[in-house]
Amino acid sequence: MTNSSVRVVTRVRRADSGVQSPGAAVVRPPRPKHRHNRAGYLFLLPWMVGIFGLTLAPMLYSLFLSFTKFDLLSSPRWAGLENYREMFTDDPRFMQSVRVTLTYVAVSVPLKLICALVVALALNRGLSP
Repeated sequence: MTNSSVRVVTRVRRADSGVQSPGAAVVRPPRPKHRHNRAGYLFLLPWMVGIFGLTLAPMLYSLFLSFTKFDLLSSPRWAGLENYREMFTDDPRFMQSVRVTLTYVAVSVPLKLICALVVALALNRGLSP
């Protein structure tokens, strides 16, 4: 049972008679634990910096640059979908790069899985005869 599922029940005193009502119960919501959350967020901070600063921001900037004419010496100029149109229709290297990538994936993924399975079986049985 977690702390959030624990309900605190208190008896209510009637203000007019000073007698506790036996049937009346008040359910108080659990206290907010915002102070305790700070430590968790502090521990998550390095991961958040990593995911946003080192992964998502460069990916989004690369996506932006893919829609521009950019040569590292001048500032990016907006080109829209022209880069993608040229890549899919005019560039002969595109299909070759797709072929090489698919061949690599078709060969390397099964080999890695087979090697991992062999190592797992060897460790499970033990290495001694």
